[in-house]
Amino acid sequence: MTEQFIDIDAQLKAKKSLEAQFLEIMKRANLVEDALDVQRQLAEVRGEIEKIEGRKRFLENQTSLSTIKIRLQTPTAFSASSTGFGFRFKESLSSGFDAALSFIPGLVSFLIAILPFLIFIVLPIYLVIRYILKKRRQQTTVSKIAKEEL
Repeated sequence: MTEQFIDIDAQLKAKKSLEAQFLEIMKRANLVEDALDVQRQLAEVRGEIEKIEGRKRFLENQTSLSTIKIRLQTPTAFSASSTGFGFRFKESLSSGFDAALSFIPGLVSFLIAILPFLIFIVLPIYLVIRYILKKRRQQTTVSKIAKEEL
């Protein structure tokens, strides 16, 4: 924005200087045709001056309505020991304790979920196998006793 303003200011000075030169030439013009030619060029220069002045006013209005945003932030305090062994050990201990605390409810949930499986499937199988093994032991003891009696 500043560059544009400086460029426009320089253009305006150059055009006003050109206007002054045309006015000086107009004063010295002897022929009507020369005066009309200078008048036409002078009108073009004045039109350009008006255009440049309008642009300059626009830029001045834009800068007067500009808003500057500033963000203030307090600096964070750094502790020299925040990355040391003690800090890391404390963090590890804390995360281990948190993991243990979250493991216990998971284990309880698992045991409650597996309880029907244990009662309805594993317990009957265990009782049947125990019954079969007991019968076999009884048969082997009976057969041993029978062999001894013979």
